[in-house]
Amino acid sequence: MNKETAKPPCYVYFILNYDSQAIKIGIAKNVKRRLASLQTSSSSKLELLSTIKTNDVNKARKLEQSLHQQFGELCVRGEWFKAQAKLLRYIDKLGEQ
Repeated sequence: MNKETAKPPCYVYFILNYDSQAIKIGIAKNVKRRLASLQTSSSSKLELLSTIKTNDVNKARKLEQSLHQQFGELCVRGEWFKAQAKLLRYIDKLGEQ
């Protein structure tokens, strides 16, 4: 595959808000930049817990939507989910891969 047809990777990320104990499940091409942007607009400390690398934005969106459904009962608002055992176990398993 040449550089012109190669798609840049995209990531599904899990970011913890320490004050609310909520985890944001979102997508970004540049996770460090996204974390910095979120941190700028938040008075709470945020921490990147994990990422899942995908081959392109469409795959990342599908995975993000799937995760939002999978953890729907933990949804606080929008893309923020309660940092409860079910979600934390999932994120922990990502680190073991």
